[in-house]
Amino acid sequence: RKAYLLGLSDNHADGVYEVLMADTLTVRHSMNVVFHQMPDVSPPDMPDELLFNMRPLTPIAIPDPDSPSVDVGDGCDHPTQNPPTESVVPVMTRKSRYPLNAVVTTGDLSRKGAVVQRRCVALNNKTIQQALQTTYIDNTGKRCRYLNSDLNYDVRARSLTVSMPSISADVVNATFSTLPDTPAVSHVDGVTSSTFDSSYFSTSAGAAIRDNAYTDPLFDNDPWVVRLDLDGQVQHYAIERDLSPDRPVVASTFKLSDKDTTFMSHKHLLRAIDDHDRKQDILHAIASEYESFDQRGVWKLTLLPDGAKLHKMMLLIKVKMLPDGTEERVKARAVLLGNDYRPGIDFGDNTYAPCAQIRTARMMVADAVQHRKCIKACDAKQAFTNGQAERRVFVQAPPGRVRDYDDQTGEPYVYEITKNCYGSPTAPRQWNIELHNSMIQFGFRQRTSDQSLYTLGDLSVLVYTDDFMSTYPDTVDGTDLYRTFINMLKSKYELRDDGMQDCVDFVGLHFEFNSDRSVCHITQPLKLQQLFDSSGLSLCRPQFTPGMPNVLVSSLDCPSPDDKDQIEFMKSKPYRKRVGQLLWIARSTRPDIAYQVNALARVAHNPGKAHWDASTYLIRYLHHTSDYGLTYVRDPVYDTTPGQWKPVAWSDATWAPDYGDVYDNYRSTTGWMVSVGQNVVNWCSHRQPVVAQSSTESEWYAAADAAKEAVHFRHMFNDLSIPIHGAISLRCDNQSTIKQSVNAVDQKNSRHIGQRAHFLRQQCNSGQLSLLFVPTKEQRADLFTKCLPTPAHEDLRRKIGVISHKTAFSKNFKTDYISPQFSQTSNTASV
Repeated sequence: RKAYLLGLSDNHADGVYEVLMADTLTVRHSMNVVFHQMPDVSPPDMPDELLFNMRPLTPIAIPDPDSPSVDVGDGCDHPTQNPPTESVVPVMTRKSRYPLNAVVTTGDLSRKGAVVQRRCVALNNKTIQQALQTTYIDNTGKRCRYLNSDLNYDVRARSLTVSMPSISADVVNATFSTLPDTPAVSHVDGVTSSTFDSSYFSTSAGAAIRDNAYTDPLFDNDPWVVRLDLDGQVQHYAIERDLSPDRPVVASTFKLSDKDTTFMSHKHLLRAIDDHDRKQDILHAIASEYESFDQRGVWKLTLLPDGAKLHKMMLLIKVKMLPDGTEERVKARAVLLGNDYRPGIDFGDNTYAPCAQIRTARMMVADAVQHRKCIKACDAKQAFTNGQAERRVFVQAPPGRVRDYDDQTGEPYVYEITKNCYGSPTAPRQWNIELHNSMIQFGFRQRTSDQSLYTLGDLSVLVYTDDFMSTYPDTVDGTDLYRTFINMLKSKYELRDDGMQDCVDFVGLHFEFNSDRSVCHITQPLKLQQLFDSSGLSLCRPQFTPGMPNVLVSSLDCPSPDDKDQIEFMKSKPYRKRVGQLLWIARSTRPDIAYQVNALARVAHNPGKAHWDASTYLIRYLHHTSDYGLTYVRDPVYDTTPGQWKPVAWSDATWAPDYGDVYDNYRSTTGWMVSVGQNVVNWCSHRQPVVAQSSTESEWYAAADAAKEAVHFRHMFNDLSIPIHGAISLRCDNQSTIKQSVNAVDQKNSRHIGQRAHFLRQQCNSGQLSLLFVPTKEQRADLFTKCLPTPAHEDLRRKIGVISHKTAFSKNFKTDYISPQFSQTSNTASV
């Protein structure tokens, strides 16, 4: 499986050739030797067998059967001839565990046999490539070649040790600098960004993929350099896949799914997709990926400079699914193996890139519904490859890509990444800099409430990596401005569509609108189905609340170190994975399960059977309410008073529940939410960081957290050009908290609260915030502090806008939903 082809043996009388190769059965089943220079040679006249030999990276002495050799008493032959002057491309295989320039030294040989001692002494202070050229005499007196299996055996047995030559970063940089000639462009604030000219490198990648799919089936890295010396004449041959009808058929080893399938080598890719039922889709996806690299000049062919490090690439293949659960396409992604990148050499120190917040996306949707705005979506193809390369990076040919060699030296060409690729630690930041500078150059302003939010007049654009969600007024001027923006994106980047599509999916959220776009129903059907499938609960009995009322998820149920049965039971349970899926659903579209999911996450360090059963209980509730989602409704009342459409905060807390742990016992739970009109745009449920000494204090902490969120939404409204008149109201069900937030009363009992008190009072006294009392039964944030009985839970769930699809699009929904009994202003009558 690892060999360098030097030539035919001299012992080829009568057309019989000698073969020296390990595992020749694999070779016979998978390869043919095609004689390109002798097309007129009939198959019976072709050689039956070939001599394969190891050829090193650097020239060393190669034994000649006719040349004398010297025996130094170690049982090994040492040739006396001079090394050849011709350089040959090395071969590395998946069975080579060590680099060819690693040095081998002897280990403990005191208890080893004579054969092991002789061959280990002969290998002392040799490199791996020199060691694999050595022969030795076994117990039967037969001369054997030292193989990879022998090397691996000796190293495992500690007869040999392998060490790499130590090369410091200064030495590497002394011979080759990874810094590009032109420094990478930095992030600008309001300054026109410069553009870059790319040198384009074109090739027929589609044909190359299909041709290369039957080439180099045995090797992970470089292919063979095939040279045959026939009667003194050097002939070059290609090794190709055996396509004969009687070849062994290997069934595909993987199934396409929405999870990434990794292919590290061409051999692995070939064997996996050869008999796959979706082979053409996979090949088309790979060809599309590489063709885009070629056309946009992401890489270019070059020889590896001296001292430069050669990196690898892998292929990720999956079925990309839409948030509604339908298949979009088969996707292939070429990714750099960034795990071997050296900090400061292959990439810089700063790798941070901002990411859009989901609350901003919900706020933009609520704004679009209320103010009759258009909401569009588009995405950039291969976004990270548009960023400028921060350092010079060289990679070998990725899986499925044809290998090219220099005609003069036979050295393999490598690819220099001229822009950027997925997998690079700085790729997200470089793409963000490129996009940000383009947006600023176009005239956008970056907003402070969300670093990924850009506005230009009435046009708002939220960027989540490579996905764009835009809102603008449904007018001629608004449409023209958005169309101009899309044309700018098309001139710089390749979009997946024309950019004029209505936004139905964004960051896993699925949007459904009614006919006049006055109601928007937001769900996550794909994530829910994945949760049900992974939990085995696609068919289960229903539950009507997220958790059992008045039952705490406590650390008292965590298994002790002596509870072997419970620990063994939880070993096979993917509790953390399940909680992670629930957290994403709870923070995106299902505020009604936020408290229970937070409680389950608090015991993820040591979950017990009771916690696993509680998570199953919650999933059964989600299955029963799988068509429920967050619903935004246009309220006609605010059309006449636009300044009154503003955030309203709700805060609540449960004081001193017994969670059962000495450090966490009696820490209260904070719950708050922010609504705009009837639409809930953000919420939170978390345990307070300190122990509150009274119910007033716990409510104070919750109100302070809600006040900070209210300040944030005031900034967001300003960034979205939505006017706010007057103070933002904060609804609290504790009279003492309201009184102390306005006046510095009862300082003896509240002096330890400190900064929280000063912040809350400052917001109230400055007119930015207004604390209002709301009865506990009408406190909508009560849903985020405890598990309620079914009637109370369903009532609050409807009030915060989590309703079924059927209800959201029913004929009388808007009339029933926007009514005094559910109006947020009706709860302030007793203030």
